[in-house]
Amino acid sequence: MSAQCPVREALTRLLAIGVVANVSGRSVGVPSLGYEELTDLRDVRLEVEVLAVKWALQNRNDAMWALLHR
Repeated sequence: MSAQCPVREALTRLLAIGVVANVSGRSVGVPSLGYEELTDLRDVRLEVEVLAVKWALQNRNDAMWALLHR
């Protein structure tokens, strides 16, 4: 385990896998996504969100409906 602070260590890991990028000096940002990457992201979200809705419907109960109503 390194002696870095948890946030710095997390940013270092994210930089290493390309999730964030150095913007200038000590700043980091999210790199721009191209059309293909945005399309892939959309496709994955559609799959995951549909599964989440199916799971929620299969496990629905009165408490869930009350929470949704509120």
